[in-house]
Amino acid sequence: MPKVSVVIPVYGVEEYIERCARSLFEQTLDDVEFVFVNDCTPDGSIQILWSVLEEYPQRKSQVKVINQPQNLGAAQARKTGILAAQGEYVIQCDSDDWVDKNMYYDMLKQAEATGADIVMCRKIYMTDGTHHTTVTDIIVEDKQQMMSLIISGKTSVSLCCRLVKKQLFLDKRFLFPPLHMKEDTVISVQLAYLSNKTTSVEGPYYYYYNNPNSVCQSIAEAACVKRWSESKENIDVLIKFLQQEGLNCQYSLEMQLLKFQVKGFLLPLLKIGLKYWKEWKQTYPEINISILFNKNISFGLRFVHLLTLLRIYHLKK
Repeated sequence: MPKVSVVIPVYGVEEYIERCARSLFEQTLDDVEFVFVNDCTPDGSIQILWSVLEEYPQRKSQVKVINQPQNLGAAQARKTGILAAQGEYVIQCDSDDWVDKNMYYDMLKQAEATGADIVMCRKIYMTDGTHHTTVTDIIVEDKQQMMSLIISGKTSVSLCCRLVKKQLFLDKRFLFPPLHMKEDTVISVQLAYLSNKTTSVEGPYYYYYNNPNSVCQSIAEAACVKRWSESKENIDVLIKFLQQEGLNCQYSLEMQLLKFQVKGFLLPLLKIGLKYWKEWKQTYPEINISILFNKNISFGLRFVHLLTLLRIYHLKK
Protein backbone atom coordinates (compact mmCIF):
# COMPACT_ATOMS: atom_id res chain seq x y z
CA MET A 1 0.00 0.00 0.00
CA PRO A 2 1.32 3.49 -0.81
CA LYS A 3 1.98 5.92 2.00
CA VAL A 4 0.38 8.87 0.19
CA SER A 5 -2.54 9.11 -2.21
CA VAL A 6 -2.97 12.28 -4.26
CA VAL A 7 -6.53 12.85 -5.51
CA ILE A 8 -6.92 14.98 -8.64
CA PRO A 9 -10.40 15.83 -10.03
CA VAL A 10 -10.32 16.40 -13.79
CA TYR A 11 -12.78 18.55 -15.69
CA GLY A 12 -12.16 21.04 -18.49
CA VAL A 13 -8.43 21.50 -17.85
CA GLU A 14 -6.76 20.51 -21.11
CA GLU A 15 -4.89 23.83 -21.07
CA TYR A 16 -3.34 23.12 -17.65
CA ILE A 17 -3.24 19.39 -16.91
CA GLU A 18 0.13 18.74 -18.53
CA ARG A 19 1.82 21.18 -16.14
CA CYS A 20 0.00 19.64 -13.19
CA ALA A 21 0.73 16.03 -14.16
CA ARG A 22 4.44 16.66 -14.74
CA SER A 23 4.78 18.25 -11.32
CA LEU A 24 3.13 15.18 -9.78
CA PHE A 25 5.09 12.56 -11.69
CA GLU A 26 8.38 14.31 -10.87
CA GLN A 27 7.82 14.05 -7.12
CA THR A 28 10.80 12.88 -5.10
CA LEU A 29 8.45 10.66 -3.07
CA ASP A 30 8.26 7.16 -4.57
CA ASP A 31 5.75 5.66 -2.12
CA VAL A 32 2.76 7.42 -3.67
CA GLU A 33 -0.29 6.85 -5.87
CA PHE A 34 -2.10 9.34 -8.08
CA VAL A 35 -5.89 9.02 -8.27
CA PHE A 36 -7.27 11.04 -11.19
CA VAL A 37 -11.07 11.32 -11.15
CA ASN A 38 -12.49 12.03 -14.59
CA ASP A 39 -15.69 13.98 -13.93
CA CYS A 40 -16.89 13.43 -17.52
CA THR A 41 -14.61 16.14 -18.85
CA PRO A 42 -15.79 17.23 -22.31
CA ASP A 43 -12.32 18.09 -23.61
CA GLY A 44 -9.02 16.28 -24.20
CA SER A 45 -7.76 16.44 -20.60
CA ILE A 46 -7.59 12.67 -20.09
CA GLN A 47 -5.88 12.05 -23.43
CA ILE A 48 -3.25 14.65 -22.51
CA LEU A 49 -2.79 12.96 -19.13
CA TRP A 50 -2.11 9.57 -20.76
CA SER A 51 0.29 11.20 -23.20
CA VAL A 52 2.30 12.80 -20.38
CA LEU A 53 2.34 9.53 -18.44
CA GLU A 54 4.10 7.81 -21.36
CA GLU A 55 7.15 9.92 -20.51
CA TYR A 56 7.17 8.59 -16.93
CA PRO A 57 6.97 4.78 -17.28
CA GLN A 58 8.04 4.30 -13.66
CA ARG A 59 4.81 6.00 -12.56
CA LYS A 60 2.36 3.94 -14.63
CA SER A 61 1.66 1.42 -11.90
CA GLN A 62 1.00 4.29 -9.48
CA VAL A 63 -1.66 6.01 -11.59
CA LYS A 64 -5.35 5.24 -11.30
CA VAL A 65 -8.00 6.94 -13.45
CA ILE A 66 -11.59 6.70 -12.23
CA ASN A 67 -14.37 7.64 -14.63
CA GLN A 68 -17.43 9.16 -12.98
CA PRO A 69 -20.73 7.87 -14.49
CA GLN A 70 -21.82 11.48 -15.04
CA ASN A 71 -20.62 14.99 -14.26
CA LEU A 72 -21.16 15.31 -10.50
CA GLY A 73 -18.94 18.27 -9.66
CA ALA A 74 -15.62 18.65 -7.88
CA ALA A 75 -16.90 17.78 -4.39
CA GLN A 76 -18.23 14.39 -5.47
CA ALA A 77 -15.11 13.76 -7.55
CA ARG A 78 -12.97 14.38 -4.46
CA LYS A 79 -15.16 12.05 -2.41
CA THR A 80 -14.83 9.32 -5.04
CA GLY A 81 -11.06 9.73 -5.06
CA ILE A 82 -10.73 9.78 -1.28
CA LEU A 83 -12.75 6.59 -0.83
CA ALA A 84 -10.78 4.85 -3.59
CA ALA A 85 -7.40 5.98 -2.23
CA GLN A 86 -5.15 3.22 -0.87
CA GLY A 87 -2.67 5.44 0.94
CA GLU A 88 -2.30 5.93 4.66
CA TYR A 89 -2.44 9.67 3.99
CA VAL A 90 -4.55 11.53 1.42
CA ILE A 91 -4.08 14.96 -0.16
CA GLN A 92 -5.88 16.80 -2.97
CA CYS A 93 -4.45 18.58 -5.99
CA ASP A 94 -6.46 20.74 -8.38
CA SER A 95 -5.67 19.91 -11.99
CA ASP A 96 -5.03 23.52 -13.01
CA ASP A 97 -2.45 23.99 -10.23
CA TRP A 98 1.00 22.47 -9.73
CA VAL A 99 3.30 21.45 -6.88
CA ASP A 100 6.95 21.58 -5.83
CA LYS A 101 8.75 18.31 -6.52
CA ASN A 102 9.54 17.80 -2.82
CA MET A 103 6.07 18.61 -1.50
CA TYR A 104 4.76 15.15 -0.65
CA TYR A 105 8.13 13.79 0.49
CA ASP A 106 8.59 16.64 2.96
CA MET A 107 5.00 16.50 4.21
CA LEU A 108 5.12 12.75 4.79
CA LYS A 109 8.46 13.09 6.54
CA GLN A 110 6.95 15.70 8.87
CA ALA A 111 3.90 13.52 9.55
CA GLU A 112 6.03 10.53 10.47
CA ALA A 113 8.44 12.60 12.59
CA THR A 114 5.67 14.24 14.64
CA GLY A 115 2.91 11.63 14.62
CA ALA A 116 0.49 14.25 13.29
CA ASP A 117 -2.79 13.32 11.63
CA ILE A 118 -2.66 16.49 9.51
CA VAL A 119 0.31 18.29 7.97
CA MET A 120 -0.36 21.67 6.37
CA CYS A 121 1.68 23.92 4.09
CA ARG A 122 2.12 27.22 5.90
CA LYS A 123 2.91 29.14 2.70
CA ILE A 124 1.06 29.00 -0.63
CA TYR A 125 2.26 30.56 -3.87
CA MET A 126 -0.57 32.23 -5.79
CA THR A 127 -0.50 33.50 -9.36
CA ASP A 128 -2.82 34.58 -12.15
CA GLY A 129 0.01 34.24 -14.66
CA THR A 130 1.01 37.88 -14.30
CA HIS A 131 0.83 38.81 -10.63
CA HIS A 132 2.43 36.56 -8.02
CA THR A 133 2.23 36.50 -4.26
CA THR A 134 3.06 34.20 -1.37
CA VAL A 135 0.42 33.81 1.33
CA THR A 136 1.53 32.77 4.82
CA ASP A 137 -1.16 31.23 7.02
CA ILE A 138 -1.55 30.98 10.77
CA ILE A 139 -1.29 27.35 11.85
CA VAL A 140 -1.57 26.31 15.49
CA GLU A 141 -1.61 22.95 17.23
CA ASP A 142 -4.40 23.87 19.64
CA LYS A 143 -7.51 22.19 18.19
CA GLN A 144 -10.09 24.71 19.39
CA GLN A 145 -8.06 27.68 18.22
CA MET A 146 -7.43 26.05 14.85
CA MET A 147 -11.12 25.37 14.33
CA SER A 148 -11.89 28.99 15.18
CA LEU A 149 -9.34 30.21 12.64
CA ILE A 150 -10.75 27.96 9.92
CA ILE A 151 -14.40 28.86 10.46
CA SER A 152 -13.69 32.59 10.59
CA GLY A 153 -11.52 32.44 7.46
CA LYS A 154 -8.29 33.49 9.16
CA THR A 155 -6.24 30.56 7.89
CA SER A 156 -6.11 28.33 4.83
CA VAL A 157 -8.96 25.90 4.24
CA SER A 158 -7.33 24.37 1.16
CA LEU A 159 -7.44 20.57 0.99
CA CYS A 160 -4.60 20.76 -1.52
CA CYS A 161 -2.33 21.95 1.29
CA ARG A 162 -3.45 19.34 3.85
CA LEU A 163 -1.91 15.89 4.08
CA VAL A 164 -4.51 13.97 6.06
CA LYS A 165 -4.65 10.49 7.54
CA LYS A 166 -7.32 8.72 5.51
CA GLN A 167 -8.81 7.25 8.66
CA LEU A 168 -10.21 10.68 9.54
CA PHE A 169 -12.41 10.59 6.46
CA LEU A 170 -13.70 7.17 7.49
CA ASP A 171 -14.73 8.30 10.97
CA LYS A 172 -18.48 7.69 11.33
CA ARG A 173 -18.93 11.28 12.53
CA PHE A 174 -17.42 12.79 9.37
CA LEU A 175 -19.90 14.28 6.87
CA PHE A 176 -18.97 14.81 3.23
CA PRO A 177 -20.36 18.08 1.82
CA PRO A 178 -22.30 17.37 -1.40
CA LEU A 179 -21.38 20.44 -3.45
CA HIS A 180 -18.40 22.63 -4.37
CA MET A 181 -18.73 26.07 -2.74
CA LYS A 182 -17.31 26.23 0.82
CA GLU A 183 -16.51 22.51 0.54
CA ASP A 184 -12.94 23.04 1.76
CA THR A 185 -14.15 24.91 4.84
CA VAL A 186 -16.70 22.25 5.80
CA ILE A 187 -14.15 19.45 5.45
CA SER A 188 -11.25 21.30 7.09
CA VAL A 189 -13.24 22.13 10.22
CA GLN A 190 -14.24 18.50 10.67
CA LEU A 191 -10.72 17.22 10.08
CA ALA A 192 -9.31 19.67 12.63
CA TYR A 193 -11.82 18.43 15.21
CA LEU A 194 -11.28 14.71 14.50
CA SER A 195 -7.48 14.88 14.39
CA ASN A 196 -5.20 14.32 17.35
CA LYS A 197 -2.50 16.65 16.09
CA THR A 198 -1.93 19.22 13.34
CA THR A 199 1.51 20.43 12.29
CA SER A 200 3.01 22.15 9.27
CA VAL A 201 5.84 22.54 6.79
CA GLU A 202 6.95 25.96 5.59
CA GLY A 203 7.02 25.93 1.81
CA PRO A 204 5.73 27.38 -0.39
CA TYR A 205 5.14 23.97 -1.95
CA TYR A 206 1.77 24.47 -3.62
CA TYR A 207 1.29 26.75 -6.64
CA TYR A 208 -2.28 27.92 -6.93
CA TYR A 209 -3.37 29.26 -10.32
CA ASN A 210 -6.08 31.89 -9.98
CA ASN A 211 -7.87 31.33 -13.27
CA PRO A 212 -9.57 34.60 -14.32
CA ASN A 213 -12.05 32.57 -16.43
CA SER A 214 -13.15 30.44 -13.49
CA VAL A 215 -16.87 30.34 -12.68
CA CYS A 216 -15.86 31.46 -9.17
CA GLN A 217 -14.90 34.83 -10.66
CA SER A 218 -18.14 35.37 -12.58
CA ILE A 219 -20.75 37.89 -11.45
CA ALA A 220 -23.37 36.61 -13.89
CA GLU A 221 -26.75 35.95 -12.31
CA ALA A 222 -26.64 32.15 -12.68
CA ALA A 223 -23.12 31.97 -11.25
CA CYS A 224 -24.00 34.12 -8.20
CA VAL A 225 -27.13 32.09 -7.47
CA LYS A 226 -25.21 28.84 -7.83
CA ARG A 227 -22.49 29.97 -5.43
CA TRP A 228 -25.13 31.05 -2.91
CA SER A 229 -27.19 27.85 -3.09
CA GLU A 230 -24.18 25.51 -3.05
CA SER A 231 -22.51 27.28 -0.15
CA LYS A 232 -25.79 27.33 1.81
CA GLU A 233 -26.25 23.57 1.37
CA ASN A 234 -22.65 22.86 2.37
CA ILE A 235 -22.65 25.16 5.41
CA ASP A 236 -25.83 23.43 6.55
CA VAL A 237 -23.75 20.24 6.66
CA LEU A 238 -21.21 21.97 8.90
CA ILE A 239 -24.01 23.25 11.15
CA LYS A 240 -25.27 19.67 11.46
CA PHE A 241 -21.79 18.43 12.36
CA LEU A 242 -21.28 21.10 15.03
CA GLN A 243 -24.70 20.34 16.49
CA GLN A 244 -24.10 16.60 16.63
CA GLU A 245 -20.80 17.20 18.43
CA GLY A 246 -22.29 19.79 20.81
CA LEU A 247 -20.13 22.59 19.42
CA ASN A 248 -22.70 24.98 17.96
CA CYS A 249 -22.60 27.36 20.94
CA GLN A 250 -18.82 27.27 21.25
CA TYR A 251 -18.33 28.51 17.68
CA SER A 252 -21.46 30.65 17.29
CA LEU A 253 -19.57 33.91 16.64
CA GLU A 254 -17.31 32.31 14.05
CA MET A 255 -20.31 30.69 12.35
CA GLN A 256 -21.97 34.09 12.21
CA LEU A 257 -19.14 35.25 9.95
CA LEU A 258 -19.48 32.18 7.76
CA LYS A 259 -23.23 32.62 7.40
CA PHE A 260 -22.62 36.27 6.50
CA GLN A 261 -20.33 35.13 3.69
CA VAL A 262 -23.02 32.84 2.31
CA LYS A 263 -25.50 35.73 2.20
CA GLY A 264 -22.83 37.79 0.50
CA PHE A 265 -22.85 35.66 -2.63
CA LEU A 266 -26.14 37.35 -3.56
CA LEU A 267 -24.88 40.91 -3.03
CA PRO A 268 -23.71 41.49 -6.65
CA LEU A 269 -27.30 40.86 -7.74
CA LEU A 270 -28.84 42.95 -4.95
CA LYS A 271 -26.64 45.86 -5.95
CA ILE A 272 -28.68 46.23 -9.14
CA GLY A 273 -32.16 45.18 -7.98
CA LEU A 274 -34.36 43.39 -5.46
CA LYS A 275 -35.09 40.18 -7.35
CA TYR A 276 -33.27 38.01 -4.81
CA TRP A 277 -33.87 40.12 -1.72
CA LYS A 278 -36.27 37.62 -0.13
CA GLU A 279 -33.78 34.77 -0.62
CA TRP A 280 -31.02 36.92 0.88
CA LYS A 281 -33.11 37.90 3.92
CA GLN A 282 -34.28 34.33 4.60
CA THR A 283 -30.74 32.91 4.41
CA TYR A 284 -29.76 32.49 8.07
CA PRO A 285 -32.26 35.17 9.20
CA GLU A 286 -31.06 34.75 12.79
CA ILE A 287 -27.98 36.88 11.99
CA ASN A 288 -29.74 39.71 10.16
CA ILE A 289 -29.66 41.99 13.20
CA SER A 290 -26.76 40.60 15.22
CA ILE A 291 -24.32 41.00 12.32
CA LEU A 292 -24.74 44.77 12.55
CA PHE A 293 -22.95 44.68 15.91
CA ASN A 294 -20.21 42.21 14.97
CA LYS A 295 -16.99 44.25 15.03
CA ASN A 296 -15.06 41.41 13.39
CA ILE A 297 -16.73 42.63 10.18
CA SER A 298 -15.71 45.96 8.70
CA PHE A 299 -17.97 48.96 9.13
CA GLY A 300 -18.34 49.21 5.36
CA LEU A 301 -19.71 45.67 5.04
CA ARG A 302 -22.04 46.16 7.99
CA PHE A 303 -23.29 49.36 6.37
CA VAL A 304 -23.99 47.50 3.13
CA HIS A 305 -25.82 44.86 5.18
CA LEU A 306 -27.99 47.56 6.77
CA LEU A 307 -28.79 49.12 3.39
CA THR A 308 -29.75 45.69 2.10
CA LEU A 309 -32.00 45.04 5.09
CA LEU A 310 -33.69 48.35 4.33
CA ARG A 311 -34.05 47.35 0.64
CA ILE A 312 -32.11 50.39 -0.56
CA TYR A 313 -28.66 48.94 -1.38
CA HIS A 314 -29.44 49.05 -5.10
CA LEU A 315 -30.07 52.80 -4.82
CA LYS A 316 -26.60 53.47 -3.35
CA LYS A 317 -24.30 55.30 -5.79
